[in-house]
Amino acid sequence: MVIGIIAAMDPEFDILKDNIENLTIENHSNINFYKGTIGSNDVVMAKSMVGKVNASITTSILIALYKPDLVINSGIAGGGNGVHTRDLVIADELIYSDFDCQVFNYKFGTVPGMPYEYKTDEYYVERIINILNSLDIKFKRGTCFTADTFRLSKNEIKNELPAIFCCEMEGAAVAQACYRTNTKFASIRFISDVLDTDDHIEDYAKFELEASNTSAKITLELLKNI
Repeated sequence: MVIGIIAAMDPEFDILKDNIENLTIENHSNINFYKGTIGSNDVVMAKSMVGKVNASITTSILIALYKPDLVINSGIAGGGNGVHTRDLVIADELIYSDFDCQVFNYKFGTVPGMPYEYKTDEYYVERIINILNSLDIKFKRGTCFTADTFRLSKNEIKNELPAIFCCEMEGAAVAQACYRTNTKFASIRFISDVLDTDDHIEDYAKFELEASNTSAKITLELLKNI
């Protein structure tokens, strides 16, 4: 099985990269792809950097060259309804919260010709949940919203909001690339800060490194067991 890993920032990426065995590095289009094994799985890992365009470019090249059976987007996110700092969120679906073609009668968040929401792969999500349960790692499931904006308040998100959600800056773009190429996809996010709290920015600065490290370590355990 070949698993592709997309992470946006150095802290989470470095932990995963440092645990690859039989490591080789290939550069394509100025992006380094780290190949090797983790557990019994072949992995290909790339750091996308922040934002939707970076994420979609990196994911598309990874899929085209390495044809993974599954792509996992790992990282940190801001929390919303029912979510707290240090929570782990497994995405059921990912939606854009900054795409607007309502003037052409598209639902807010919908890219013309694309679905409103990008569903994660049910089979692999269930496998991930079983592994988390076996490791006694608590988690929540919900919808993740993606935008090229660091959100401070739920009022900035104009989509209809579910009971549990998180917001980040890459996930739906990774999911769209997987959707276009019929590649299975999962998303794992660790909450570093919560919208509409007095200490939102301070919490992000305080928990960014911890959240990145924890997200990477949990992803690493999943890769060893999936």
